[in-house]
Amino acid sequence: MQDTPHGSMMPPLPAGLEQAVYRILDANLDRAREGLRIIEDWCRFGLNHQAQTEQLKHLRQTLAQWHAPELRLARDTPGDPGTSLTHPQELERQGILDLLQANFCRVQEALRVLEEYGKLYRRDFAEACKTMRYEVYTLESALLGGHRQQRLQQALTYLVTSPQDNLLAVVEAALQGGIAMVQYRDKHTDDEIRFDRAKSLRALCHRYNALFW
Repeated sequence: MQDTPHGSMMPPLPAGLEQAVYRILDANLDRAREGLRIIEDWCRFGLNHQAQTEQLKHLRQTLAQWHAPELRLARDTPGDPGTSLTHPQELERQGILDLLQANFCRVQEALRVLEEYGKLYRRDFAEACKTMRYEVYTLESALLGGHRQQRLQQALTYLVTSPQDNLLAVVEAALQGGIAMVQYRDKHTDDEIRFDRAKSLRALCHRYNALFW
């Protein structure tokens, strides 16, 4: 049986299963810490925000304390089939908000994995990861919501679209001219077409760091 600091007892895992669980925990500890560091560096160097920088550093260092030697020793990078897998969305970012959002998602997913597989490892570890996951949710709302609020307050120009064949070209020209917000308005086109256009417009606005409605 395996003791935890809370005094709960956990049955040992079979050797092969234990190594697999340890590999999962090791990989997701790395993933969460890397994502936190990316967000931390933006709070530190991009926003000069001390409190958020300290909060993120504390989360990252807490995870480092849980990264025990037995987890690191289970690592098998050459034998990991996931190292060669990628997705087109991972190859580019549409702006700083897209970058931050991607890494918040990365951290949250990793913490969820750590919480669930941690129940097979140490109960206090799983509970700590759950607490951190909710803390990251709150931090995401504060950081990304604050970004949008700041941009909204600074926006002095606002484009409302009307249906036309060269819509993307017109909007991009406006963005190049300094438009800070774009509202896509089209009440009569087919929903599927409008949805596709909205996705294209959103990506275009993110490229120019403009708000999209």
